[in-house]
Amino acid sequence: MDKTPYFDEFDRSIRSARSEVNRERAIRHFEAAVHACDAWSRALGGSQPLDLKATTLAELAVEEPTPELRRNRWSRALHELHVAVQLAPGNPYVADTFGAVAVDHFQDVLSGIDLHARQHVLRIARHEIDSALEAKPDAHLAAVLLSRRSSIIRHLATEELSATVRSQRLDEAVRCAELAVSKDRSPYALLELAIAEWTAGKLESSDERYADRMRTAEHHLLAAGSEGVLGETASLALARFYRMTFQSAKACAAYPRYAKDIPNVRAVLRESYVLGEAATQLWFADYPEDTTRQHLEDARAMLELALSGGYRTARHVVALAFVTAILDGVTAGSVALAEIRVGAAIEWAKAAKVAMEADVSRLADLGFALGIDQASVWTRLGTFARRFLEDENLAETLYREAVRIDSKDPVALTNLARFLIVFRGAPAHQEARRLLQRAQNFADRRFIWWRAVLAYLDEPREPSLIPSPILLQPKSAFHNLKDIRSEFRRVSAVMDRQQRGYELERLVYEIAKLTVGTAAPPYRLERVGGAISQIDGFFRHGADRYRVECKWRDEEVDHNDVVSFAVRSMSRALADCLSQWRVLPPARWRERASTHATRLSC
Repeated sequence: MDKTPYFDEFDRSIRSARSEVNRERAIRHFEAAVHACDAWSRALGGSQPLDLKATTLAELAVEEPTPELRRNRWSRALHELHVAVQLAPGNPYVADTFGAVAVDHFQDVLSGIDLHARQHVLRIARHEIDSALEAKPDAHLAAVLLSRRSSIIRHLATEELSATVRSQRLDEAVRCAELAVSKDRSPYALLELAIAEWTAGKLESSDERYADRMRTAEHHLLAAGSEGVLGETASLALARFYRMTFQSAKACAAYPRYAKDIPNVRAVLRESYVLGEAATQLWFADYPEDTTRQHLEDARAMLELALSGGYRTARHVVALAFVTAILDGVTAGSVALAEIRVGAAIEWAKAAKVAMEADVSRLADLGFALGIDQASVWTRLGTFARRFLEDENLAETLYREAVRIDSKDPVALTNLARFLIVFRGAPAHQEARRLLQRAQNFADRRFIWWRAVLAYLDEPREPSLIPSPILLQPKSAFHNLKDIRSEFRRVSAVMDRQQRGYELERLVYEIAKLTVGTAAPPYRLERVGGAISQIDGFFRHGADRYRVECKWRDEEVDHNDVVSFAVRSMSRALADCLSQWRVLPPARWRERASTHATRLSC
């Protein structure tokens, strides 16, 4: 890239915009970058300033609070790219930018742009990339273009009506990404290969093959995220991957860790709902309270910063409402949820009624947050009404609205089915079964919760025992306990005592995963005051939750050793409880004391 004083001004403005928390100031910096490109273009001409101007306008588009403003930004960005293509046909840099902007344009469902129009832009971008590849660029550029081509094919594939064709297109995207990595093992190429594997895995023929694909995707994401500044997109993608594959503990640990090192503050805030949703999932899954509370506090701080920074989408608002309701109670959560409509002097439930009665295309004009027209938002609103407000009628109304908005959303269909089973009883079982059949037809390999709900209909039991959304846990690395026993013998021969201890933690985790299904590997926990504790493992068996402490002893353990170990563990747990009580209002000590006393008695 040619460096000029114009480029220096552009670069300063872009860096300032991305590091800015306040939306208005960020937009001013982005617009300054656009003006620098305009001055550059007038003075020197060429395609480069048009190229950079288009990417800046694309970033501006996702900053805008209304669909109309977003559409205007996208229109200008695409216009600049068409001009750049005419000035430099076959230019690999222009083709790469065209591909990047086309993908971002396609993903921006909040712009209200018609699906066919977004697909058309993708196809134009693919043509430009193919033309640039025909010129046989060097290995690095070829890898970049192939990765971009894979991304375009992958997005086009997701809208194919035929599952067979969709699967074929996704396999093509994976092959294209693999070719890119073979030419240049760059962070960007690894990122695209990871996402291609992740997307293709959703259509795999078995749970085992799906789990294998997910492990491969995670491996590539970790490799891409370790590569300096270029890895920042991969780092956020890894947190999103954990969230979307229901690995909530990993998502909660990954997001803050990566976010503090990423200079693009705007991107971190824009994705902050990932942390909020993952922390809420942990709470629903009954993870240890001290772990969950810290993640919820982190999520609340991040989401409040995002909203104050201009990202007031429905997904951000709803995520904050759940987190706030868990931490501070239903009233606080309902107040947070009122942000879903700007300037509304009515409670959120009445605002939702207004939204349901209005034309979906006019919701933004009525002051509703972007994304209120998404089925996933209404599904979560239904869960909020059911779980926190205990309002069955409102919950059913909201769940039905989600299904009305998107009759192919398996999550919405399953939530409504579960609601009917639990709250409406036998008369509603036939409708629930139809909903679950549709969920099965439209679900990919990633979403399997419908199986547990359908199993209740086939083998009736207490409705409250129907599990909450569950993930497809990666299969254990061992097929049976005999394999684990063989591995234990191998580990016993390891000379390094510390390494043996780590291997023991891993084996306990594998046993739990193989036998009880729901388990978490060792993790670190930040205590009040900043102290760090190492937790050797966690698993659930039925309604009981267990925190694991491991210790390798060379000599045989007797009764006194076991008692001493248990007392030390209990003392540590009690100290943890007391450290948390100090930061709670006195009125809540008794409630917390009762909870912890019950757990310690186990």
